[in-house]
Amino acid sequence: MTIQTKITSQEYTRLMFAITYRKPVMIFLTIAGLLNMCFGAVLLAGWPVSNSEVGPYPPLVFGTLLTIVLPFTVYRSSKKAFAVHLRLHETVNYTFTNEQLIVAGETFSAEFDWSKIFKIEELKLFFIVYQAPNAVNLIPKTNISGTELNELRAILQGVTIEGVKKLG
Repeated sequence: MTIQTKITSQEYTRLMFAITYRKPVMIFLTIAGLLNMCFGAVLLAGWPVSNSEVGPYPPLVFGTLLTIVLPFTVYRSSKKAFAVHLRLHETVNYTFTNEQLIVAGETFSAEFDWSKIFKIEELKLFFIVYQAPNAVNLIPKTNISGTELNELRAILQGVTIEGVKKLG
């Protein structure tokens, strides 16, 4: 089975947000930021808070950093990474067989036996095939029809080579 894909900047940014904000620490930081903003708003409104020596501005600033600046940083870094990594702009053909994954872009090609694949993961908008913990192939689902999607899932779930962390 062969799938032709091309990732857009918007898809890449959405993927980076999904990967970043599924980590428990990021969820905790976001909640902490929102709570700090609420606490700062309560102090700013002049409501008495049990012996609070803190003014309203430190929690407001800290909460703003966590809830606004942190997501903006993810957005900015994903846009920058997409612009710098030119292979992300290429049309890429992925050929899936029971034995291997063949990847061919406009300026590169590679073949990977399933035994050399670190992990396979399915997200809402992407399949991610990890060659190593920090080297991935991104396959957007927007380029895959419904029947191809089911066929691809069957191939990826059928990978039985030892060592591959299977989809599902």
